This record gives sequence, structure tokens and C-alpha cells, in this order.
Amino acid sequence: MAGIQALLHITESPIVFYALPIAAQEAILHASGDGIPLSSKDYCMLYNPHWTALPSTLENATSISLMNLTSTPLCNLSDIPPVGIKNKAVVVQWGTCHFLEKAEIAQKGGAEALLVANNSVLFPPSGNRSEFHDVKLLIAFISHKDFKDMEQTLGNDITVKMYSPSWPNFDYTMVIIFIIAVFTVALGGYWSGLIEL
Repeated sequence: MAGIQALLHITESPIVFYALPIAAQEAILHASGDGIPLSSKDYCMLYNPHWTALPSTLENATSISLMNLTSTPLCNLSDIPPVGIKNKAVVVQWGTCHFLEKAEIAQKGGAEALLVANNSVLFPPSGNRSEFHDVKLLIAFISHKDFKDMEQTLGNDITVKMYSPSWPNFDYTMVIIFIIAVFTVALGGYWSGLIEL
């Protein structure tokens, strides 16, 4: 799960599509339930490392209580529930308004992270950050399917930790793939030579 270069960005408008190179990085969302025995599960998420830094290990990650706001657009301060979102990681649905607007509202409410659940492909956090330069909380994307699985597996009282492990620059599995490829070509050449004899 090394850094990736996503080339597709779709605006909130269903009509306008355009391509931009967006730097995004995969990270791990470690979710834990409060059941007995304690259960936990890891999910993949995308975030922009230029906006927010994440710890590289699970041990260094901070536990944050998760709050489901997927039924709320979170486009106005009035969308914040009466119980508040202070010190929570809030999950919102993609759409209605730009996720940076949602992040600004979540930050004003005291949230620590904004997780945008998307029904289809994971889109990396992007947008005109200069308009929302005061937004400091973590913005990440998770798939809606993963979020539903998280609720079904772990229940409603979920705590999350988010981290981005550092990966080596060289992938050693490529050596094995290279050896298999060379062996296949050499064997094919040898066999071809035997048949011609």
C-alpha cells in the first residue's frame, strides 16, 4: 500500500467530470468494537499526505470514537447533532456539498477527523485547499461498503485508529516475478529449440 498517483477526480456535480493528477496515499483505518471479546478489523482509506500527517504505526495512532453522520448532509452548522461531535471521527456521505465544506463544519464542531464514505470508487481528497486553508482536521475517504461492514461486524460503538505505514521503496515480490518471467522465456526458448531438432 505505497503512495499512489490517482488521475481521476470527479466534482460533486454529476454532470462535470475532469481529470487532474492528485497525490493521494493509502492508509489503514483500524476499527475496534466494544463487544466481548474485543473485536477489531482493518480497512483501507485514502488521504492526502500534503494536508495531514498520520503516524506510521498503530501503536502511535490516537484512538478516536466514531460517529455515523451518513444520514446528515453536514453542509450547515445546524446539521451537527445535539450531542455534538467534539473529539469524534465523523463519517459523512459523499455529495450534497463539497467535502471541504463538510470538513470546515466538522472542525467548527470540534471533530478530530472527517471520513467521507463513497458508494463507488475511492476518490482521493482533493480540491482547492487555498479556500479552506484553516481546515486542519484529517480528511480521508473510505468505501461505503467498508463502513457498512464495519457497523455490521463491530456494532455501533466503534473506536478507530488511523495510520499510514511506511513501505520500502523496493518491492521484493518484483524479484520473484522477474525470475518467473525469465525462467518462462528461457524454458520456452529451450523447448522451441528441442522441437526444431
